[in-house]
Amino acid sequence: MKEGSFLPYGLPGPRKSLRLPPDVQRFLLNLCLVIQNLEEPEIGSRLTVVVDSCSVRAKRGGELTGPNPTDRGKSGTKYHVVVSTDGLPLAVVPSPANVHDTKLFPDLLRLAQVVCTAIGRLYADAGYDSADNRWLCLRDGVQPHIRKIGEPHGSGLGKVRCIVEHGCAWLLANKRLDRRQDRLARIILALLTAAAIFIIANRLSTF
Repeated sequence: MKEGSFLPYGLPGPRKSLRLPPDVQRFLLNLCLVIQNLEEPEIGSRLTVVVDSCSVRAKRGGELTGPNPTDRGKSGTKYHVVVSTDGLPLAVVPSPANVHDTKLFPDLLRLAQVVCTAIGRLYADAGYDSADNRWLCLRDGVQPHIRKIGEPHGSGLGKVRCIVEHGCAWLLANKRLDRRQDRLARIILALLTAAAIFIIANRLSTF
């Protein structure tokens, strides 16, 4: 995989992105500074993050769609999300609904580290359980708390992971994401990015 093009499924990487107006650049820089200055009391300056995904139906088809195994095989899109434990979205990536979560994990981790390099712990459900994903976390000094496939319930990880459910709900408050009508991948990615920015902007008292 080439440097600077780590987004999956042909989505444009940083080197292919459009030049942003100065006001937008300053605003995004302020968002990054807010995220990087957040502190998790239990682990000092390192953040705890949670990874999960949600699926929506794509009635008109288009790019980034596939048969959804959780929706009787109907065409759909999956949104993969990384949030901090106070609900701030750090990374969002769309994919076809039939793409396994483990395939998106490296890109999600990389994107989250671009925004906030100091990640101490990562929580995820069994959909992200793989030796490669655990190795990626340990290589970067991140403690992986990923539920193992077949592990009985009652581990307590759900109490931490529940915050990402709220993050997905906030993203889906944008009805163009909840009831997908757009056919182009770049439009879906733009809507996801904008929704994440609005969630963070609402947390900025000076905005």
